[in-house]
Amino acid sequence: SSKIEILDTSDFKKVGTLSGFTSPRYFIGINSGKAYVTDLFGKGIWVVDLVSGNILKKIKIFGWTEEIILVGKKVFVASMENDFLYVINSETDRVQDSIKIGFGTTGLVMDKENFLWAFCGGESSKGLLAGIYKVDPINDTVIKKFPFPKQSDYPSKVKMNAEKDTLYFLNGSLYVLSVYSSTLPTLPIITASSTNNFYGLGIHPQTGEIYLADAGDYSQKGTTLIYSKQAQLLHSFKCGYIPN
Repeated sequence: SSKIEILDTSDFKKVGTLSGFTSPRYFIGINSGKAYVTDLFGKGIWVVDLVSGNILKKIKIFGWTEEIILVGKKVFVASMENDFLYVINSETDRVQDSIKIGFGTTGLVMDKENFLWAFCGGESSKGLLAGIYKVDPINDTVIKKFPFPKQSDYPSKVKMNAEKDTLYFLNGSLYVLSVYSSTLPTLPIITASSTNNFYGLGIHPQTGEIYLADAGDYSQKGTTLIYSKQAQLLHSFKCGYIPN
């Protein structure tokens, strides 16, 4: 998958292709003429000209780059292979800072007060525990840490509600964390059974309903489960393989 397909949002028909990447992950528009693309194997961020569709250059960053957020003229980039959150100047296309957080950032979101939340999965083989980090994007500093207690903990698939004051994330089961909390949640709001394999998460922006994707054993078709805001099961249906 070394390309990005461009679709018309009115009918979802293909209108173009961006190519030349190694294994593209996340895309963010910087302005009307420029975008950044993270990459699994590219060891950096691709800078793309949106007018011509050509890759202009690569901003070199160690290893696998993942989720990406634009805050003013700064771009914050998650890294899966070290313990830094990278800060890029979107005008110069250069790394201007790096913020030491936890190892392996699996998710990056912004709350209602414009603070960043980085979810880090840790690395069990290195004895590095998972954690959640609240980051001030103005000063590039960590202002709150939530370390997980067990080596088996792996928070991922973080999503924010429409009000941007509550974080939802998977750690086997589904948990919620208020942006005003001082401690990690101890109990899930939706508990995964022995047959569940929650692999994807979404929060409906209007209703607040919770969408969970269950990948099962990865070899059979998965299941989508829809819950109310109060975590009551409303509906479920079979879907494609390995939904996420």
